[in-house]
Amino acid sequence: MNSRQEKLLSLLKKSNKKLTVNEISKTFAVSRRTVFNDLNYLDYLLETSGYSLVRLDDGVLLKKDDSNKRQEIDIVDFYSSNRRYDLFKNILFSHELNVDDLSDKLFVSESTILNDINYINENYIKDLPASLLISNNELYIDGDEPIIQNLYVRFNELIFKKLRLMLIESKDLYRNYYFFLSDVYGDQLVKKVKSVLYLYLTNNSQVLAEYYFDNIINYLIVLVYRKTYLNEVENNENNNSLIKFQDADDILKMVECNFGIVFSETEVDYFYDILRANNIKVKNKYDKNAVEDLVEVFLKSSSELLKLDLSKDSILVEQLNRHFPSMIDRAKNNIKIDNPFIDEIKNEYTTLFNTIWMVVIMNRGIFDFDLNDDEIGLLTIYLQSSLDRNKIVQKVILHIESRYYDTSFIVNRIEQVLPAIEIEVIEGKVDLSKINSDMIITTSDNTTFGNIPFVKITPVVTEIDLKNISDKYNFTIFKNTKYKLLNDKHKIFDIINNYFRPEFIHFNKNFNNRDEMMKFALEDMVEKDIVDKNYVESIFAREKMGSTALNYMISTPHGNPKFVKDSCIYTVINNKPVQWDDDNVNIMFMMNISESDIENLRTLFNFIFEISQDKKLIDELIKTQNYQEFIDSLRRTILW
Repeated sequence: MNSRQEKLLSLLKKSNKKLTVNEISKTFAVSRRTVFNDLNYLDYLLETSGYSLVRLDDGVLLKKDDSNKRQEIDIVDFYSSNRRYDLFKNILFSHELNVDDLSDKLFVSESTILNDINYINENYIKDLPASLLISNNELYIDGDEPIIQNLYVRFNELIFKKLRLMLIESKDLYRNYYFFLSDVYGDQLVKKVKSVLYLYLTNNSQVLAEYYFDNIINYLIVLVYRKTYLNEVENNENNNSLIKFQDADDILKMVECNFGIVFSETEVDYFYDILRANNIKVKNKYDKNAVEDLVEVFLKSSSELLKLDLSKDSILVEQLNRHFPSMIDRAKNNIKIDNPFIDEIKNEYTTLFNTIWMVVIMNRGIFDFDLNDDEIGLLTIYLQSSLDRNKIVQKVILHIESRYYDTSFIVNRIEQVLPAIEIEVIEGKVDLSKINSDMIITTSDNTTFGNIPFVKITPVVTEIDLKNISDKYNFTIFKNTKYKLLNDKHKIFDIINNYFRPEFIHFNKNFNNRDEMMKFALEDMVEKDIVDKNYVESIFAREKMGSTALNYMISTPHGNPKFVKDSCIYTVINNKPVQWDDDNVNIMFMMNISESDIENLRTLFNFIFEISQDKKLIDELIKTQNYQEFIDSLRRTILW
């Protein structure tokens, strides 16, 4: 599976309606024939997944067929279609190989091996203090043992992320992941390490989220593998029995006893950092008051942007006070955790996700550590749960126009995706525009409900209907609490006119990559004294920590508000898509919001999010040639 096919599968997973071949062709800048070839390959890949591609006229939709099927990724096929992963694997696990050996084993030329090694150094391990070097045709790793272990951890992370792109359901992810780990580390070692950790958690009555458990396993497998390899400890593949009589409160002693190894003091300190970083209850290095102060700052800034007092939610405060020490440990020790739901979180809670990013950026001097998308995703879950508890959407009207429909069936279906909130059923043809409600769900074609957010559904309440209800609910949560006032068209136009200024909108550009596009905008704004030079560093630092690309051809890069002198949304429309991490982007909305305008941030993110959901509007904006066409397109199609 190549990177384009991975992105196509990801696009199909996110979409709740059919994608036309022309849309796919335009998104990936390939011919219709290439699209058909890619779809045929995905058909083959999905044969055992319980999903299939349904062809509808000139479009395609990903459909679930059988929930009991398990998707399996063939290891041989995986590595044969991912040569650099195969090379990385051979370097780490087939010891004492030289360039000639690798060339023969992988059936490629020596020059290809050299190019691939450079690629691995520059793309897979660039951020690590290690590199793959060649001397006299022999390949070796430049680094001491802890650095070498980090390379193995990085290999595990790469495999995990690749599998996450290829698999439809998260339930299949970890099963396939451990299958791949067993292939390189040995089935007995992997099973025994997992058993030791399960036993430790059980004996100490600790409950651990799955992603924390698997992150610990990731590091512990590498530690044990390298320790047994360096000390030439023989592991009997037939011996899966677990020694249980040792100290039940010390996991490393349990590992030592079961694998016949002894950890050094440095290795013990290192692994206890790993445990702390993954919510295992061991002695914490951080002062409780200092952590609580950080949580207080985070909640205060979040409350200001969301226009809610989150500090009153005692459950949220307690959760964050427990979560922050582990998060800080991970950040300061460069321990990455793979959040398997990060794509869903970014897609479902875009505005909240970006709001939390802005909170972190605004408090960069206080948060003296770097976070990434996976960490922001975990914080998003905590805040989303708080928003649900506080029931910002307190009353939902279910309007059923015909009295012949099964009301109880419709209500039961809707309750599957909405939290425990009041749903009032109103039947028949009635005027709902003046009724007291936060949101309306209706089966009627008449959608005149004034300023109240609504979503139209079918009487059978399909999966697509449920997705639309959930999306509308989530979006309504993040709207300004004064959304009914903001719905006034004149006020909306004021927002557009204030932030989308003609001097900061550029059409028909021909940039070749993301950095060219961003540098063009930043240099122009620095020259015009819109931002100061520090803003340039902050916006690239934000991008390095996680992509700001949205669902469809749009990106929203943003930096620290303290370095913005005059707020604007700097817009660049490119003639061709540019690569933006794992996405293609035609339109860049650079969100430059000053501290004095920060109260409008959430509204602006909501506004851009609404644009990103409307493919027809995006296509129209890409074709605009001047400011007036651009603004007119926005005004005609805004959905408030």
